[in-house]
Amino acid sequence: MPGFLPYSAAFYEITLINRAIWQGQVYYVFTFLAIVIFVVTITISETVIVYIYHQLVFEDYRWWWKSFFVPTGMGVYMMLLSIHYYMTVLNVKTWLAAWLYFVFSSVLAIMTSIVAGSIG
Repeated sequence: MPGFLPYSAAFYEITLINRAIWQGQVYYVFTFLAIVIFVVTITISETVIVYIYHQLVFEDYRWWWKSFFVPTGMGVYMMLLSIHYYMTVLNVKTWLAAWLYFVFSSVLAIMTSIVAGSIG
């Protein structure tokens, strides 16, 4: 999936934010977050440009929705990271807490997919 490049650009920051939200640590690196958002935006734009250029070279002119769906893979990778984080790091004992974690993670992954798709 082409969404791996923007996801890999933001992996460390996503891990720090997960740690801050779900383990009660303080997140204070907002300037680094702004830099990462800028880098992810540039990475999404360049990935979509290369993908669409490659598609147009082979004269496939149905590129409109593909330019939206190419970067949405970033949300899929974020959801996979959330599942991995739940299995390895978090020690959740009740089903309600697990449900709450997965609902918030799903909403965050969907919002990230929509934002990344709109950039693309």
